[in-house]
Amino acid sequence: MSFKRLCGNAISVKCNYYIGCLLIFILIIPILPKIDILYTVISYSNIESVTKNVNFLNADNFEINDKEFYVSVNKDYIISFIIISVVLLKILILKISEISLRKYRESRIYCDEFNKYCDILKVNAQLYKSKSINSPISFGIIKKYVIIPDRKLNKRELEIAVLHELTHHKHNDVLINYILCFLNAVYWFNPFVYIIIKDIRLGMEIYCDYSVIQQTQNNIEYGNIILDFASDNSKYGIANCIRGNCKQLKKRIHKIIQYDTEYSKKASKAIIALFTCIILLFSVCINSFGYVFEYNHINISATEVNLEKFFNGSEGTFVLYNQNNDEYIIYNKDLAYKRVSPNSTFKIPLALKGLEENIITVNKNEMFWNGADNQFSEWNKNQNLNSAMKYSVNWYFQEIDKKLDKSEIVNYLKYIDYGNKNVYSNKDYWLEDSLEISPVEQVIFLKRLINNDYNFKQENISAVMKAIKLDNGLYGKTGTGMINGKVNIGWFIGIIERNNNKYVFAARVKDADGLVTKNITINILKSGVIDS
Repeated sequence: MSFKRLCGNAISVKCNYYIGCLLIFILIIPILPKIDILYTVISYSNIESVTKNVNFLNADNFEINDKEFYVSVNKDYIISFIIISVVLLKILILKISEISLRKYRESRIYCDEFNKYCDILKVNAQLYKSKSINSPISFGIIKKYVIIPDRKLNKRELEIAVLHELTHHKHNDVLINYILCFLNAVYWFNPFVYIIIKDIRLGMEIYCDYSVIQQTQNNIEYGNIILDFASDNSKYGIANCIRGNCKQLKKRIHKIIQYDTEYSKKASKAIIALFTCIILLFSVCINSFGYVFEYNHINISATEVNLEKFFNGSEGTFVLYNQNNDEYIIYNKDLAYKRVSPNSTFKIPLALKGLEENIITVNKNEMFWNGADNQFSEWNKNQNLNSAMKYSVNWYFQEIDKKLDKSEIVNYLKYIDYGNKNVYSNKDYWLEDSLEISPVEQVIFLKRLINNDYNFKQENISAVMKAIKLDNGLYGKTGTGMINGKVNIGWFIGIIERNNNKYVFAARVKDADGLVTKNITINILKSGVIDS
């Protein structure tokens, strides 16, 4: 906004208004639904069902009864509830205001002068007069209306009033104003947004003033008529009208007097281009904090399979990679590349980072319990890497995380291309917080890990694999998300070694814990999953 004001005298009023419209884009981005823009190309060949009883995993001896260790993440939604309640209330008030505006259509006027300007400006609108207003107003997006005060107006005043409001329609200012009213309702708690909206509306009026003066060719006369109409400030913010406080009117009149000032078209275009780049930069910053857009450049080809019967009506997904055949199998492709919190599955890359940074070592990885009472008795004792992974001991991995700077973690996650790489939240960013990853990305990560594409020390990879070993040839880690005592998501990811081959898998189930997800996964693996 400060930079915009510095450029104010060097750019045209049209350029100034367009810059304001660019600011609207910045306000809209954070309230959009989360959009996954994945550069993942997944080509699918469909098979109707999974081939049964192939027994290629020989997994009959897998133990599926176990215990899951996870804690609830407490989130306070009171502030969110208050904010959303006020937003809905303000939107309701806006809707009531819009309905109330229609009562001003007291009597329609059929005027040749009005029709002439509708043709010139190519605007299809209707003209009404009302005793309830002292200043012309315009509203309506599909059906466009112009309402003038029911008082004696000379021909010139009527012309200016009609031209001004029709120009608002031509510039789509009515739609912009609706958006501004909505943003005002959404950001009611943010004083800076009020400043931005007020500035955009001022730019809108000044641009409209200049456009009308181009038609009338008399800026002084136009300014006097504007002052006369602007004596009343409409209480209906959703309508466009000749309005403004003394400070705003002073700026408008000052611009009207300067109407003949020449502005450099090259400078205006250059500044618009610069502001567009700034807006895009802000968008990228928003991306990097994971608010809206997500990116993934991995290309895979997958066979889509039907595993619905294994999930017993639960919403879930399953991804399997066959290393020898270099093939992927996917169930529920929409969820397969949807990112959510990794929860305790993140302890695999976190343990590996701790080993690589010598926070723990292969032969010296014990940590001493500080005596604090935890939810599970298994956590209330000294831990090494194997026990901490087996019992999913949060405090053990939190200690590793504490010894790493956030910048180190971000660079590490970028290097291994782990999910959205967003760790800028609280200390447990991987527990139903900012860090998120998809099942496809989990499989890609484990695939690269067992192939050591990351060039980590092989002894460190072996130590992590040993820590997540569950059975002969089966390696895996569960993860459970629980918010305010309610289970939100369950993960089970890992590797199977059978018949001189390796299979990497990731499963996720909504509203189920990691143990349930693990049991579903084991049952899928027992059934045999191959191409038909």
